[in-house]
Amino acid sequence: SAGLQCVTEEDFVKSGKLKERHTVDHLCVDKQYARDVAVVGAWERERPDGMQLSDHSGVFVDLA
Repeated sequence: SAGLQCVTEEDFVKSGKLKERHTVDHLCVDKQYARDVAVVGAWERERPDGMQLSDHSGVFVDLA
């Protein structure tokens, strides 16, 4: 009813963007901007050197 659309419903583990932890964070945009989503991505909670950035993986959306 708010006119929002979730643009991060993708299973990032299944698509290979995350190794093991499924994200619980989601991003929603106004439905009129949802068609402008160019890239939906994610990054691991750990850095390559093993340091942990957060207890969650990150998720982002680029709009074209």
